[in-house]
Amino acid sequence: LFVDANTLYNSHTLQDSINLFTSPDKSFNYYTYDNEVDRYQQDHYQLHWGTTRDQFESNLTLHYTRGQGFFEQFKYGEGLDEYGLSNVIDTISQNEITAANLIRRKNLKNDYLGAILNMKFEANENLDVHFGSAFHAYRGNHSGNIIAWDIRSRLNDIGSYYNNDGSKNDASAFVKLNYKKDSFGAFADVQYRNVRYSVNGLDDDGVSHDFVDQLNFLNPKIGLTYLINDKNQLYASAAVGHREPDRSDYLSQPEGVFPTPERLIDYELGIRSRYEKIAGGLNLYYMDYKDQLVITGELNDVGATLRTNVPDSYRAGIEAEIGWELRSNLSLYANATISQNKIKTFEEVLFDYTDWPNVEEVINTFENTDISLSPNAVAALNLTYNPVENSYIGLQSKYVGSQFLDNTSNPERSLEAYWVNSIVAGYDLKMKALKTMKISAQINNIFNKMYASNGYTYSFISGELITENFVYPQAGLNFLVGLTIGI
Repeated sequence: LFVDANTLYNSHTLQDSINLFTSPDKSFNYYTYDNEVDRYQQDHYQLHWGTTRDQFESNLTLHYTRGQGFFEQFKYGEGLDEYGLSNVIDTISQNEITAANLIRRKNLKNDYLGAILNMKFEANENLDVHFGSAFHAYRGNHSGNIIAWDIRSRLNDIGSYYNNDGSKNDASAFVKLNYKKDSFGAFADVQYRNVRYSVNGLDDDGVSHDFVDQLNFLNPKIGLTYLINDKNQLYASAAVGHREPDRSDYLSQPEGVFPTPERLIDYELGIRSRYEKIAGGLNLYYMDYKDQLVITGELNDVGATLRTNVPDSYRAGIEAEIGWELRSNLSLYANATISQNKIKTFEEVLFDYTDWPNVEEVINTFENTDISLSPNAVAALNLTYNPVENSYIGLQSKYVGSQFLDNTSNPERSLEAYWVNSIVAGYDLKMKALKTMKISAQINNIFNKMYASNGYTYSFISGELITENFVYPQAGLNFLVGLTIGI
């Protein structure tokens, strides 16, 4: 029995509404509340304008997006104080109630608008110059309210238990030079970005925020290409990039502490080749990070991943790809990446509840650990056969190596490697009344492989170290049939 501000209504029994225990059935979903929905709508408006004159090109894009919606959740045994509520007296037993099973809604209203301007000028046959600028503005309101609970007491209108406004302005400008003469090519560009964040109001964890953070980035890049001959090309590049924290990064920090934007220096060296029936490439890369924002392996209250800065880390590896026309009606495409993704020094923060209610913070330091959810090997293969004109059938194969759920390289907090295969097929029908009509079908995971592609983990101390892993099992054998019609 749930009670809202105006009406008493029957809902699921508690047993039907929630199940907190892990089921051995991998298809089990403990979100059994019928209206566990994410109902959000966006309306997009865009205006594009372009012109070409002699050696000059330009285009302008204006955009506006209006978004509004909510997601609804059943929550079990929530403390009333977490929602800014006083304890309630049961109208029958007169007992004081401090917690309740409840249904809540988290609402979002936002506006996103901006303009993008790009210009290109061909100075001469060897040199062209690109200019560009952009401005984007985001305004969002986040709020939440309880719409029902299972207490035998009236749920008075408490308004929103949290309400805050967030904004982000993003302004940038760049200039890029492309030079090409004979077998030699070069480019250089530089971008300037200014990002301004502000948040004001009470967040869903009961913390009040009122801050402004302004960030300035300078992102240069250079590259060289050399044509060995008409079939082979060498290239090299170096680039500096910055990525700002997102809203959840700010709000998950202690009050008065800001996350740090990450800086990347990316070095790449490679070769591309193209022959009559075969083409491919080989690329070496080293990505040197400062203050990289890495996933901790944990989730926040609404299921979003939490991130933290790590001072020094890198991603390095080799990428290879090949496309091969084996016969006139048989082709193969394959790619693979072998990499190392490391954090030089990582500090794990655990909480010790052994002497509850006293809670101690325990810090473990690790050296040269793997970055979470970063497999060291991934590969894919597509083999396509055209039995008759306008038709195809193919095998798609994908391999993903083992990966860790957090940044401690603990094998007990990891996902196993998996290899899945699918069959795809399609046929283009020729019909005078229609522009196109395509029938497609695919059978996914044809060997019914049981695997998980993602997950999260929590660890804490209660007399001993306890680790809880949660994974997202993927579908076994499944199929999809589609019909595409173009008028």
